[in-house]
Amino acid sequence: MKNPRLFTEKEKFEIEQYRESKTKNIENFRLERHTLAECKKLSQEHNKLGYALQYLFLNNISMSLPSSYENIDEKVIKLVAEQLSLVKSDIKKYYIGSATKKRHFEVICKNLDVRKFELTSELIIELENIIRNNNNN
Repeated sequence: MKNPRLFTEKEKFEIEQYRESKTKNIENFRLERHTLAECKKLSQEHNKLGYALQYLFLNNISMSLPSSYENIDEKVIKLVAEQLSLVKSDIKKYYIGSATKKRHFEVICKNLDVRKFELTSELIIELENIIRNNNNN
């Protein structure tokens, strides 16, 4: 049997930072009253949960939902479902109804004034300048 090894101070610090970041990350999934009200207008539980998750991902961490529901932390799904007082937290159903998911995404983007990223010629020139400047340093 292998001897257990003790963590260095640096490793202990990194582990603690990771734990704190996971806790803070979960805090990004607290629904505000107006969002709760929007979700509760929806008739089916999986749509309430999906809408809430899409809103929270976009508003709080600036990203769309992962391409697979399996990539969403179960603790996050459970936390959001609890806030919505849902009996079931079946996000899989929401992913199956992709038309609803897409429609919700468009509504949320409009409400949050989020626009799709567009690569313009001006941006390309700016990026090229940044790369050149970094290569010169």
